[in-house]
Amino acid sequence: MSFFSVIIPSYNRAHIVTRAIDSVLNQSFQDFEIIIVDDGSTDDSKNTISAIADSRVKYIYQTNKGVCAARNNGASNASGNYFVFLDSDDYVTNNWLEDFYSATLTNASDLVFCDMRLIDMVKKTERIITATDPHELGISSEEGMYLAGTFCIKKSFFDTIGGFDEKIKFGEFTEFGFSSKIKNPVNSFTGKLGLVYEASLDGGSKNVKNKIEANLYIIEKHNYYFKAQPHVLRFYYQNIGVAYARLKEWKMARMFFWKAYFIKPLKIKTLIRFLVCFYPKLACKIIK
Repeated sequence: MSFFSVIIPSYNRAHIVTRAIDSVLNQSFQDFEIIIVDDGSTDDSKNTISAIADSRVKYIYQTNKGVCAARNNGASNASGNYFVFLDSDDYVTNNWLEDFYSATLTNASDLVFCDMRLIDMVKKTERIITATDPHELGISSEEGMYLAGTFCIKKSFFDTIGGFDEKIKFGEFTEFGFSSKIKNPVNSFTGKLGLVYEASLDGGSKNVKNKIEANLYIIEKHNYYFKAQPHVLRFYYQNIGVAYARLKEWKMARMFFWKAYFIKPLKIKTLIRFLVCFYPKLACKIIK
């Protein structure tokens, strides 16, 4: 049994998955196993991963079922006291696991969060996002940052949540965060950089549609939370409105901008977005 199980889902990432694996193998804290769940890759992933000569690296193949199913499969085959989920195209700092380990010993935490370096691959910029201020409000929200690589979770607590919702195709960690908060976890923060996340383009209209569907699903599933936190519901309506605008579905965009504006009428920017959706050419320039 290892202290950490690092679970890495992967799909056709033979060209880059070894970077993620190597960043874990080079950890200052060495009590871990790595479980790679290959979600039906058609490239050379199996041979690439199998060539790694380390008994702690375990390879599991499954027919393509999606990233949530891959993570749940990895968790069901994991033996660690704590799980850490890492995406195959990201990588971590050398003290990532050691910092998590120190925090779990201090507070017997259900969840431990670390900070993240966000690299914008399009704009060629980077910045640090702290786990205690995940929404970048300039204050310490102490909510935690739910993203692959930014937290470790106690196995027993993960089991009480029931894993990742396999119905979701976008924003699965956001939904996972809502599900975890219901259980009132003991949270801790390393206060140190752990994950390096490279953000690129979102994959076009298909991904935008997945985003809309996922956000609507999250609102319905966690309705109790949004009723108590209307400002968060407004944020979701805004995001859905922007997504519909990107798809040039102006009627739907107007509907969700109006829903957002109705929650907080003093937000003039939301009203402007609603109004410009009557003028598609102008909306395409203003709403990004």
